[in-house]
Amino acid sequence: MKKLFLSMLIVLGAIAITAAQDNPVKKKKGYEYKSNAQDNQDLYVLMRYKWKKSKEGKAYAQIKFINKTKSAVEVDAQLFFYNEGILEERAEVNTCLKKGFWNNWFRPIHIIENDKFNLNSDGESNYSIEEPELTLKLVDKCDKLHD
Repeated sequence: MKKLFLSMLIVLGAIAITAAQDNPVKKKKGYEYKSNAQDNQDLYVLMRYKWKKSKEGKAYAQIKFINKTKSAVEVDAQLFFYNEGILEERAEVNTCLKKGFWNNWFRPIHIIENDKFNLNSDGESNYSIEEPELTLKLVDKCDKLHD
């Protein structure tokens, strides 16, 4: 019985690890940020985004940050939305990213809506997010303000 339980646990672990990795066929849109060492530790944060449509039919951007640093990181982001090369919208996101796998897994998703956003038949928007500006700061722990 113990061997069966152990083998099932190993199989489930392998499935979870495979599911957590990026799918090479469908590359997620986003940016990687590596900051200079602060307190002898490099700061590494991923920002992923995708376009979705609400029940009302309005398009919105879904933004998610993933902390790859071994400590909590405060993120101040300015996102720039371009339509055919013209800056038409700007949004700010301020959050604190806790360290650890489970904190990234259940990390809140930031929603940015605008009446101008549209989705085409491929599920892509007429807008693009171009090189957002991120400021990363190492913190001991996240305040309740950011949760």
